[in-house]
Amino acid sequence: MEEFCKNGNHNLTVIHSYYNDPLSENVIRWCKNCGAIVVDVDYDGRTNPGYVMKMKFPKIMYALIKNKKKK
Repeated sequence: MEEFCKNGNHNLTVIHSYYNDPLSENVIRWCKNCGAIVVDVDYDGRTNPGYVMKMKFPKIMYALIKNKKKK
């Protein structure tokens, strides 16, 4: 895990989002560096932060993430 991830500064990328109603949507973000997942609720364009959840992957996933960082 990168040092900045340990301090809660994840490099988050949106991987999926879906609308709950016209003013709010759930947004699922993934950290490219450590593989953590966070689900936020965005209200009218403002983010209501969720909780970062550490995900466990098979060892091959860590190798793929490491290889992707090199590119």
